[in-house]
Amino acid sequence: MTGEGPVVTALDRAAHPLRTVEPGGPDRDLGAVDRMIGGAGGVGLGEATHSSHEFFALKDRVFRHLVEKKGFRTFALEAPWSTGRRLDAYVVHGKGDPRRIMREEFQRDYLWWNNTDYVRLLEWMRAYNVRHPADPVHFVGDDTGWAGPEAYDTVTGYVSRTHPEAATRLAELYRGLRPAVPTGPCIEHYLHTPYPERKAMAGGTGRALELLKRLGPGTDRAAYEEAVRSATAVDQVARQYAYD
Repeated sequence: MTGEGPVVTALDRAAHPLRTVEPGGPDRDLGAVDRMIGGAGGVGLGEATHSSHEFFALKDRVFRHLVEKKGFRTFALEAPWSTGRRLDAYVVHGKGDPRRIMREEFQRDYLWWNNTDYVRLLEWMRAYNVRHPADPVHFVGDDTGWAGPEAYDTVTGYVSRTHPEAATRLAELYRGLRPAVPTGPCIEHYLHTPYPERKAMAGGTGRALELLKRLGPGTDRAAYEEAVRSATAVDQVARQYAYD
């Protein structure tokens, strides 16, 4: 091809060159990003591929900038809620090894998130929180492909402690659902389960969530709200797989 078409010309006019995609680049590079964001409370960053270093590195760079210059405090990724809770425990409290968590959680549909760029981001978030314990950054998973055993344990543990009379009923509703295999095989098992069984599973998770809400918060509202969030994540996963 010779010459430049109108699309390339328009892109050249609109583009804001970056000296680097790597974290640590000059803040003046991101002035255009700041103007686009304005006073928005959320910023969405997409990617043309799920497995290119440059996109992952640029997200890391932009997030650090947003934390340090714009007051943002949460990084949300297309990853399961329960995965996000494990990684947030590392980021905020230093619990666990991020490489091991990513190896265990980022399988099959999430395999591309298990990369050194996100390790670097998580380690930066942890270091930031060590320096700013009163104003931490957080990691959140916002996808519904899997609910880890921790999500079930949060719900059943709360009910056993605060409403033991309902523990047996909850166990019946969750019977056979708590994952006993790693993420990848669990997703495969769900996908090969007949639809009538998937619908029945979703019915059970929905009734479990309703049961929890009927029990109410009792004296520990924070624990109750965490249990409701976990039960909601479990139900969302089951309902997603219940669709043909």
